Amino acid sequence: MAIALAVLVPVRPAFAASSGIAAVVSSHIKPFVMALEGFRASVSGEVTSEFVDSNPELVRHRLVNEPYSLVVAIGPAAARLAWEAAPDATPKLCLMVLDPAEVLPGRNLCGVHLRIPPEEQFRLIKERMGEGRRVGVFYNPGENGWWIDSAWKAARQAGIRLVPLSVHARPETSSLFAASSMKIDTLLFIPDATVISETMITYLVKKALLAGIAPVGFNRFFMEAGAVMSFIIDYEGCGRAGARVAEELLAGRKCGMLPPPFDVGWNDRAWEVVRQARETLEKRRLSLAGPEERK
Repeated sequence: MAIALAVLVPVRPAFAASSGIAAVVSSHIKPFVMALEGFRASVSGEVTSEFVDSNPELVRHRLVNEPYSLVVAIGPAAARLAWEAAPDATPKLCLMVLDPAEVLPGRNLCGVHLRIPPEEQFRLIKERMGEGRRVGVFYNPGENGWWIDSAWKAARQAGIRLVPLSVHARPETSSLFAASSMKIDTLLFIPDATVISETMITYLVKKALLAGIAPVGFNRFFMEAGAVMSFIIDYEGCGRAGARVAEELLAGRKCGMLPPPFDVGWNDRAWEVVRQARETLEKRRLSLAGPEERK
């Protein structure tokens, strides 16, 4: 069951049959299409879908000329186009954008973003792995320095020690991991363009497991790569949540950007690998220690 982080009124907004709702979608990738399906299934009005990657100029033309009652932008390219082309008076909703304020600065935005709050992540790490975890996070300060700043308080409240691992280029990641592996017992991945690639995820997850460090990711790929735990965003749920926000917007009530609903993936086999690796490392440490340290 998806974890809903925000609850707004009715699950199924009632729009008039004549309402012209335009869903502008950045591309045909599966997460965007799933969000579109979730939104369409949760509204009673007719939804016209337009894909930016098919014909951006045609989408722009329709946004400029069609009198839509609501424009729903799914993905960053769609968000930029919707706010550029649709009339200012047309209500707009933003879905499936990681950091909407960066894509659309200076706007009062409503919708569902893709950032799972650090409070939720640390709470669930504590819940599944126990108190006192030492959580390392790779990040580029230029992209995610603000996230680390906001995460300190959340980590302290959860009884977790946050260990920021700052990198400015992807090749730095492997050497920093080697230098920091004794300081952490959990490796939390966050969306960061400098750090994240399929190759780097696969490499770091494997190295972490062998070092007795529990990898925690933010989508299904991390589970496939062997992570112990991952926060898996419910993309259809983002669309359904967007429909609820749409009702608030069209009713003239206050709305804002909500965090996404998500599921928690757990890998018992990977957790056992981590546990055994830590036992082996501890035995090796004690075998090399002096009599005082063995007590």
